[in-house]
Amino acid sequence: MPKSNEYILYSENMEFPAARPLPWVAKLDDVPGMNCSYSLHWNMPFDPDAEPKPAPGQRVVGHPPHMHKENEIIYLFGMNPDDPFDLGAEVEICIGEQMERHVITRSCCLRIPGGTPHGFYHINRCDRPWMFVEIHEGNPKTEKFLWEYLTPEEIASSNVRYALVEIVNIYDEGLTFEPIHRVLFNAYPQKLISYLAEKLDGIIVDEDNRGALEVNVKNSKADFGFVYNVDGNLRYTRIATKITDLAVSRLQPELDEFIRKYDDIEIDYIHGAEEVFRLGLKENAISILQPEKSLKDDSLISKISIDRNTCSRCLKCADECIGRAIKASGREISAEDAFRRIEKDRMFFKDGGGATISGGECMSQFDFTLA
Repeated sequence: MPKSNEYILYSENMEFPAARPLPWVAKLDDVPGMNCSYSLHWNMPFDPDAEPKPAPGQRVVGHPPHMHKENEIIYLFGMNPDDPFDLGAEVEICIGEQMERHVITRSCCLRIPGGTPHGFYHINRCDRPWMFVEIHEGNPKTEKFLWEYLTPEEIASSNVRYALVEIVNIYDEGLTFEPIHRVLFNAYPQKLISYLAEKLDGIIVDEDNRGALEVNVKNSKADFGFVYNVDGNLRYTRIATKITDLAVSRLQPELDEFIRKYDDIEIDYIHGAEEVFRLGLKENAISILQPEKSLKDDSLISKISIDRNTCSRCLKCADECIGRAIKASGREISAEDAFRRIEKDRMFFKDGGGATISGGECMSQFDFTLA
């Protein structure tokens, strides 16, 4: 047998942690003659909804927040011959003191300096095989979970025991909805103003200056201001309307209809009156100034109030909400699917921790809760 065989390492006789079906090529915590440790494996496609639940004590792919003394390099290689930079998967990892979340879908290299918190590491999706390589300086590894670095006294006084909750009195008269103004490029200002005045049953008023336009729009129920450039001079025009409900709910559908008539018009959404007047200077542009709304405004409250006694949870209100203030969130899942997702956080359930069922009256879905 050639003496140099000792330099070729195979994985047949190595022991690996139980995990999802991942063919490991090699995993050595002690590389003979070298001051490092490494692991290398293929990740194979899997169905996240059909993922088998781990047995008690079994380790799944994924890592809670941790850090180690030595530097670490992690390579994620895609194996698509047509596009090697396409990872073929979605990998989630958090890095840094603030545990900033990163979602990786391209081949890359992660540089983790010693002492840098990182994790959890989780594979959300895997469409085709890809390769994971992990290399640590130093041997053996000094990996510890974050809570293992804290003394009992530090844990008792740590800020991570608390959650930040912000309470806002939405009926405070001092609180207003800051409007989101509009700007149209490659537009036809005079055509647009005439079109909107007709559709909104409004009166066109030419204002003398910026100040007059701002004051009159701000003090109105639902007047709209227009700022545009004519031969290098700014023009200030207002459409006075008798609209009694939420102004933008009447404006946006008519804007959409006008834009559909012209292929070259572009629309953008902006914050602050300063931007309205700055962008209005541009050639072939027209900015639209909208009125502010107090949260106590009757027209606004009537728009956002929902009669809970007659609500059937059909979610049609979300479909009809022009301002997108109401939207459907979440999806229907089975109790088994919910449990599989909870199992992924098993490593965080210390000292009898677990999950609670809430979000309203959970007994209204008795079968789901019982399961």
